[in-house]
Amino acid sequence: MEQAGPLIAVALIVPVVAFWLWMFRDMLGNHRLYGQARNLWLFGFLFLNVFAAGVYYVSEYRDRP
Repeated sequence: MEQAGPLIAVALIVPVVAFWLWMFRDMLGNHRLYGQARNLWLFGFLFLNVFAAGVYYVSEYRDRP
């Protein structure tokens, strides 16, 4: 049971990092974003990390046809 702590931490961190990378890659390839909007999202992803990825998912990713 002593080794469960690191395993739980990895089980929580890996999906969060994968989600961040997925949204970051999508943001870079999103052709509807251009100029200042893309730069603002880029700074958000770099400084707010997972919070910005969640906001991007709700505001940009889900709204696509």
